[in-house]
Amino acid sequence: MSGTDPKRVRCAVYTRKSSDEGLGQQFTSLDVQRESGEAFIESRKGEGWVCLPERYDDGGFTGGNMERPGLTRLLANIEAGRVDAVVIYKLDRLTRSIRDFGKLMEVFDRKGVEIACVTQSINSGDSMGRLMIHVLMSFAQFERELASERTRDKIAASRKKGIWSGGRPVLGYDYAGSRLIVNEPEAEMVRKIFAWYIERQSLRGLVAMLAEKGIRAKLWTTRAGREIGGGALSLGAVATMLSNKVYIGKVTHGDEVYEGQHEAIVDADVFRRVQELLAENRVCGSSLKQNKYGGLLKGLLVCGGCGSAMTHTSTTKRRNGGKGTLYRYYSCKGPVMTGQGRCKTRSVPAEEIEKFVVEKVRGRFASPEIVGEVFERVRSSSEARIRDARMLLESAQGACRKAEAADDAAGVSKHARRAGEIAADLARLERDVPTRASVEEGLSEFWGVWRSLSPRERAELLRRVVHRVRFDAKSGELTIDMIENLSGEEAA
Repeated sequence: MSGTDPKRVRCAVYTRKSSDEGLGQQFTSLDVQRESGEAFIESRKGEGWVCLPERYDDGGFTGGNMERPGLTRLLANIEAGRVDAVVIYKLDRLTRSIRDFGKLMEVFDRKGVEIACVTQSINSGDSMGRLMIHVLMSFAQFERELASERTRDKIAASRKKGIWSGGRPVLGYDYAGSRLIVNEPEAEMVRKIFAWYIERQSLRGLVAMLAEKGIRAKLWTTRAGREIGGGALSLGAVATMLSNKVYIGKVTHGDEVYEGQHEAIVDADVFRRVQELLAENRVCGSSLKQNKYGGLLKGLLVCGGCGSAMTHTSTTKRRNGGKGTLYRYYSCKGPVMTGQGRCKTRSVPAEEIEKFVVEKVRGRFASPEIVGEVFERVRSSSEARIRDARMLLESAQGACRKAEAADDAAGVSKHARRAGEIAADLARLERDVPTRASVEEGLSEFWGVWRSLSPRERAELLRRVVHRVRFDAKSGELTIDMIENLSGEEAA
């Protein structure tokens, strides 16, 4: 190279389009931006500018944040020293946020990278250009915020009119223009999912069952021709589905709920019952959520020496490089005791103390008080399940009548079959209504029941029976306080 040759300036062309509309076409607006950038670089060839072959395109990404794959790759190459200048069609293609622009300029300045705009005669190589860039960025952010405000207002106005204002399509509906149209095969699956949750009353159990049956999330195609969704239904996705008011013909905006213009596919009573069960399960499950290793006495066991809680902990020990063995124990975390230093209670093996408490509780299950209370709870649960089954049966029969009115033979057959299945379940529930004698017999088989429970269910059972367990390390005595109205006090 001669001394008069200009320094080589490696230029990267960055392109962006906010929506994915038209991206499936052979020639898109991203291609227009790219060609304009290449022509701009060619016009400055005499200054040593050369266009890098790698494309940095972000189709369907907003300029309101920096979470864009093309921009991420560009910044990585800038950090690696592979880029000397960034060419953009218009400044707002790079970003519409002043804050993000400041972050980008910090990177560009540190690495000595220029910005050049094709349609705006500015570059960051001189002070006037930098001033103009900041002025234009202020207008770009203002335009973005104004557009966002208009969009929010449009969505709010649409929702007030009951119009679905877009977003990801939900299982059970197809999106046509500005309307939700019932997709009957999917709608039937949604109704089954709601019914299954009422029957099982376990979100995790329902998710596992859906996975076994191969039931997946809605698969849909964007206007650009890309397929999205179709994956396994996660716990969060199923919880969101079960709480979605769209299924009862409503639309929401913030905390407001409006009557929708689309057809409901889930009975309002069924939806309300599901919300009740979801709320109950959230409350019941919260106290045991963090009980990772199934400490049965977590929250129940206290130190007889200082009165503090004994916490459930664990450790894994490996011998001779083999597989580790998990050891669980309870230890006192009490405060310093006046004149005696820290509490003298040592850690106690969890399995040993838990086995003793469970054995004592088993003995109490034969008492008339326990039998009576368990019977009342079982009977109440049985009655609730019968009510739920009757409600589901009415819903299925209503759908059958609706199909008959529409002269939909296939729909009649499908809903009649579902009604028959629910009727059979209802008959079984009504036939198997528990009696006091059956409860007493069941409680006598304590260990069979106990072995069938999960660690979390075992801990929950103890909390329904035991109020507190006190361990006195000095005497070795374990005192069990049963909950009120069920028993007195057991000591050993």
